[in-house]
Amino acid sequence: EDQTLDATVPTGSIPHPGRGANWLDPDFGWVNATVHIGEGLLSVYGADPVGRPEHAWQVVRAIPLPAAGSLFLKTHDASPWVFTDSPMASDPNASRQVCVIAKATGALDHCFTPSERGRAVHFEFDRTGAELWVSSWDEEGELIIYDATTLAEVERIGGLETPTGKFNVYNSAHDVY
Repeated sequence: EDQTLDATVPTGSIPHPGRGANWLDPDFGWVNATVHIGEGLLSVYGADPVGRPEHAWQVVRAIPLPAAGSLFLKTHDASPWVFTDSPMASDPNASRQVCVIAKATGALDHCFTPSERGRAVHFEFDRTGAELWVSSWDEEGELIIYDATTLAEVERIGGLETPTGKFNVYNSAHDVY
């Protein structure tokens, strides 16, 4: 409000400069998070200076990820998960993985591989948060649609060269991240 710096949050090596994600953590209230290009780490910091001032602008969780090279982090209020990728990982297997963090525990739950080719990248939810769309970035790319709660595959749309840029305008306009 007064245009002064309140805090500098140490997040790790080369945090992604994008929006990150925010959600209501059961232990720390509202939090924000960022992934890193330079290390396999998800930094979660308190973001509720009014309701939880003791955690505001402090790293409250440092969640190790299996690889460096993360770009995108996404969640939706309707989903129990926070999704992260690692398309810039030097290991091709890691670059195809999607990892999910459970909001209920604040821990990495598991990782999975949406496609055997390309890089898994750029998550987008539908407006209600019922579906999550993942791109397999490849010359023979795919868009893989998952149930955002159960993580069951709903549909696979093939024949898309490097499919990115699928933005939900409603979510973007209303800061659903």
